[in-house]
Amino acid sequence: MSKESLYKQPNVEISHDAANSAIYIYWKGFVMLDDFKKAMLKALDFYQEKQALHWIIDQTERQAVHPKVNEWVLEEFYPKLLEMAQKDAKMAVIVPKDVFGRFSMKSQTDSLTKKYEEMIPYQYFQSLSETEKWLS
Repeated sequence: MSKESLYKQPNVEISHDAANSAIYIYWKGFVMLDDFKKAMLKALDFYQEKQALHWIIDQTERQAVHPKVNEWVLEEFYPKLLEMAQKDAKMAVIVPKDVFGRFSMKSQTDSLTKKYEEMIPYQYFQSLSETEKWLS
């Protein structure tokens, strides 16, 4: 995968993956609410600017997130994403190695599926190569 780096901070890097028409977000460590909000809003801007179709969220090295992150995703981020997403958009999520990260991720997904009837199709993966096969 050839990626163009768009934004980088100690706990997140956002890139554009032109080959997969995706915004690629790589998280690592514990993620605080303000850092998460800032990065995800930038990712939305890049998603629109690059006219990307898909999302790849790589959480391999991510640990737990601040408890308010899930609430913010549910109430503010996801509605914006749904509004911008194209008809054939998909979201590939690479699961965290960390058990607390996996629990946090599952909690977020469960909340989203309970609240939204219409969702961007998503799937969990163990590696980046698996996500690329699914997106193509």
